[in-house]
Amino acid sequence: GIKFKNARVINNIINEELFPYHKKNESDRCKILVIRKFDNIIQHSIDQVVLTILELSRRQYFKDLDFEIYGDGNYYEELVEPIRQFDNVHLHRTFIPNNQIHKIHEKAGILLIPSRHDAHAVAMGEGASSGLVVVGSRVTSNPFFMNESQNHTLADAENPVELANIIERLYKNPKEFLNYIDEAEKAK
Repeated sequence: GIKFKNARVINNIINEELFPYHKKNESDRCKILVIRKFDNIIQHSIDQVVLTILELSRRQYFKDLDFEIYGDGNYYEELVEPIRQFDNVHLHRTFIPNNQIHKIHEKAGILLIPSRHDAHAVAMGEGASSGLVVVGSRVTSNPFFMNESQNHTLADAENPVELANIIERLYKNPKEFLNYIDEAEKAK
């Protein structure tokens, strides 16, 4: 019931020329992309990414998945240590210039972007604009922006098992994966 004076909504507009749509195929559901900072686990939740990968590693189809993880920061070594052992986890200790991100989006099918407090709506929107299925957290405005009531690709902010279950659902249901992308493209 709080009323604010001088309130404004600032839209997160995505440059579709910088993040063009790239058609995906069924095999792209196995290509999972992570682009994060490795400084602040409270905001960027890279620990949840690591726990999600560890959870998926216990599942029979894990070797079918491919993870491309980009980023850097003060806690990089500590955070990636538990997943270095996996041949299908490719670590790229680098930041990507904004005008190059779309090239990496083109090679993936799922953008894994959990968060505890920040919606990361711009990064999610850029991924969706590029044709990625966005798997993230049900925080702040994300359920609205990512049409959670229809897509069910957001998890509790502290639940890596739920994130893994979403990825499993997309893996086991390639038609759902492709339908999600088609619907996101129509909504643009």
